[in-house]
Amino acid sequence: MRAFFISFLSTALFAIEAPYGSWKSPIGAESIAQGEISFSDVKLVDGRVYWLELRPAEQGRIALVSWSKEEGEVELLPKEYSVRNRVHEYGGGSLLIAGGVIYFVNDHDQQVYCLEEGVVRKITEKGRYADGCASGKTLFYVLELNGDNSIVKIENGQVETIASGHDFYSNPRVSPDGRYLSYICWDHPNMSWDGTELWILDLVSQEKRLVAGNKAESVVDPQWSADGELYFISDRSNWWNIYTEKGPVCPMEAECAYPQWVFGWTLMGFLHDGIACGRITNGVGGVGIIRHGEFEELDLGLTFIDGLAAEGDKVALIGGSPSKPVSIILYDGETKVIKGSAESCDFVSTPIAIEFPTTLGAAHGFYYPPANPNFTGLSNEKPPLLVQSHGGPTWHYSPTYAPNILYWTSRGFGVVSVNYGGSTGYGREYRERLKGNWGIVDVDDCTNAALYCVEMGWADPNRLTIEGGSAGGYTTLAVLAYRNIFKAGADHFGVSDLEALTNHTHKFEARYLDGLVGLYPEEKQTYMDRSPIHSVETIQCPIIIFQGDEDAIVPPAQSTVMYESLKARGIPTAYLLFEGEQHGFRKAENIKRSLEAQLYFFSKVLKFDLNEDINPVLIDNL
Repeated sequence: MRAFFISFLSTALFAIEAPYGSWKSPIGAESIAQGEISFSDVKLVDGRVYWLELRPAEQGRIALVSWSKEEGEVELLPKEYSVRNRVHEYGGGSLLIAGGVIYFVNDHDQQVYCLEEGVVRKITEKGRYADGCASGKTLFYVLELNGDNSIVKIENGQVETIASGHDFYSNPRVSPDGRYLSYICWDHPNMSWDGTELWILDLVSQEKRLVAGNKAESVVDPQWSADGELYFISDRSNWWNIYTEKGPVCPMEAECAYPQWVFGWTLMGFLHDGIACGRITNGVGGVGIIRHGEFEELDLGLTFIDGLAAEGDKVALIGGSPSKPVSIILYDGETKVIKGSAESCDFVSTPIAIEFPTTLGAAHGFYYPPANPNFTGLSNEKPPLLVQSHGGPTWHYSPTYAPNILYWTSRGFGVVSVNYGGSTGYGREYRERLKGNWGIVDVDDCTNAALYCVEMGWADPNRLTIEGGSAGGYTTLAVLAYRNIFKAGADHFGVSDLEALTNHTHKFEARYLDGLVGLYPEEKQTYMDRSPIHSVETIQCPIIIFQGDEDAIVPPAQSTVMYESLKARGIPTAYLLFEGEQHGFRKAENIKRSLEAQLYFFSKVLKFDLNEDINPVLIDNL
């Protein structure tokens, strides 16, 4: 207590008064890019924890890592292998462990390999594979080949199609006795969070039956218990909750699943005496155990959960909180942090959950105030605000330790992460606010979030900025085209032309805009009216644009045409195109450059001095 008091007193006495935005911070873009890693595909098998680790410092390679009490952390594959698939472009579900063998999809050729007794062997020859399961040495995978999806059986080197005819498949899962295979399927124009079907296929008789789901019910994450009962998650009650064919397992007004953008994503696993379960309540994640129909929260101090596996009396998970970097965690009655995604620091900004009035009722978000123990703002000014619009748009922000947020708050920015109408974590009804309203509801909610922060006295109305990536990039551009309260924007591989996106995007999202905007070409005028590229003349504030040149989801032309149009209009703008990057940046040098370039751009537009050296960005029309 005495040490804390002395630390607090010295901070209060010696904090330097300086303009917001110019505070000197130890959280540098290079340290974020080189030091921050991300985790996925956590597994727990025979007491050993496995996971995949995205490493920007290794050119975005995804490594396979394991940990055990006896051996500690071990990297399992040579550096020439990167475990990643690109089925539906977003991938996921690239790791399978069964019968003492590790199966993985190699990014280089998208084929299935196995690691057995230290030897790596290639199993398949063509197509792209994801989301496997096994019964003995027989494998079942989702195969994407020549634009079609199916479920295949791989046995003795032979690949056999066992389910086809639908636009999309996921989650093949074989019963403990090897007799039955369950799987999810759905068709255009639905996305997996709109409506799916869960089927069981008898692998002996080839008969199949529908278990759950329809065009208006999203069923995800089927899993077989050890006694052969099929569990699944459905949003039929408005919330993604756990069910069996007998009915709900533990009804709650919370989400036990995420929208299935990627394969293999689960927040559920079986223990010997219950079900380990992640849940999201009002955007905040937590973990508990379901026993006898009751949910018992585990006191792990987490607000973000990003994957879970269970075995016996142990739970392995990916999770974090505003004060704890996202980590690989093992819980067996006690909590052990196996590995963190970043180094923690003392420059934590504690988020405030906000609920603010907007067009269709209240919307939600998390506000992170400026936080740097060495600085305080000038008494006669309010901080600049960075509004964050998430991607998807079917996604959400959870409060967590995010170095890319602390990068801004430690320099004197406030940040508000907006869970606009359409976000997950608040039930299906809230998610469907965006039906037919993309470019309207999200625009209103991001605008009103900024105005709410101004009203609360947290932000300078003359220094409001906004950023977003992918669908969030579209919302950013739309806000700047249709509202006039922001002074700068940053578009990361965002959509500028809805019509072009519909005509040129990949199969998974080819009909996504049917639900978000309307039928095309019947409602072509709506597409044009809501496309920022057709409203460039109304954009008044400077915009910096970032894009990967290999992006198959939002093609580079979306960014190029917006940049050229802004430049022609005389709007201050900059464009950074990164070679070898797809949808989202994975290489350390590009992560570093994009953070620093955005800060540099904002400093020039908002006219504050930088307290660090950053390579200049060429800004047209400034």
